[in-house]
Amino acid sequence: IPYTIGKVMNIYRERKLFDSVNVDAIGMGSGVADGLAVLHVPTMAINVSEATAYKEEYFKLRDELWGQAKKFYEEKQCKIDTKRIIDNCLESSSEMKNQIGKELISEFIAQITAVRYGFTGVGKIKIETKDEMKKRKLDSPNIADAHNLTFAEGQVMDRSISGRREVTVAPSMGWT
Repeated sequence: IPYTIGKVMNIYRERKLFDSVNVDAIGMGSGVADGLAVLHVPTMAINVSEATAYKEEYFKLRDELWGQAKKFYEEKQCKIDTKRIIDNCLESSSEMKNQIGKELISEFIAQITAVRYGFTGVGKIKIETKDEMKKRKLDSPNIADAHNLTFAEGQVMDRSISGRREVTVAPSMGWT
């Protein structure tokens, strides 16, 4: 956890690539969110197993975020900015940046396109679980899940060492 907090803090402070950090607050992510918020990095802790605001359409928040990502790519003219990803790799040599950036992009595309979805008995969209993916001999889609957290909207955490305020995530409307 300290390494992840330090790495994010470094990127936030030195590279200014983002205004706030969305963190999956399940498991170790909770500690990462707390640590970043204590260091005054604007952080939104998101529990993707919570109910979605779109109760008629999606089963859980994770399902909604995957649905928002799908809609984003279907409805918008967008592309993956490979040059920016490669330029922002933390490695110092351009050869290493190229290799890592290309691997990251390939892995993201593989993950975002591998996940299946189905429906609950009442017609709600339900994304394949990580355990179901393991049965198909696929790795956990961590990069794609992190990407999908960008579709979550809500309030940035207000945390200090002495107190903790939980965040309720509003339904995402996608990127504009």
